[in-house]
Amino acid sequence: MGLMVSRIESFDVVGTATERESVILEKSRMKKYRPRFNVSRRDGKTYPALRLSLSEDFPRLEIVRRPVKDGSVIFGPFPSAGALRDTVRTTARLFPLRQCRRPDVKNIDRPCLNYQMGRCIGPCRPEMTPEEYRRLTDQVRLFFRGRGGELTSRLTAEMKEAAERFDFEEAARLRDRLA
Repeated sequence: MGLMVSRIESFDVVGTATERESVILEKSRMKKYRPRFNVSRRDGKTYPALRLSLSEDFPRLEIVRRPVKDGSVIFGPFPSAGALRDTVRTTARLFPLRQCRRPDVKNIDRPCLNYQMGRCIGPCRPEMTPEEYRRLTDQVRLFFRGRGGELTSRLTAEMKEAAERFDFEEAARLRDRLA
């Protein structure tokens, strides 16, 4: 302990709102700076995060442990992998993004099983456009950024627009997503 104290040149104090935040901050700083005297908190794991690739026409949400800077949107890190998986399941019900890992979604003969079960919006269908799919990914981004008010107003406007087009099935889906 005396050796460590004798080598201190300066230190910073960072306030956090909760104990959980402080543990996450400490762990991330440990990984970044790898202090010589604190070996008990070092491990090879990283916190999981969500990745939404914007380089694809039809991006999907995936859990990653080591996000790379490739133009994707990263949400997180999340302190609990189990809670993150629950969040992904809930998000998949609300925002039916594609779940398949195929690189070329448009070159298949028929829509996937997830589309047939109502779990996917169906980018594999010929009538699905990247612009229509992008609206859904924009909603996911608003959701994970905590901008619920803006998301609510967008969904309400889309629901009213669908009802005016007499597309009541789409209006009901949007109503359910809003609820």
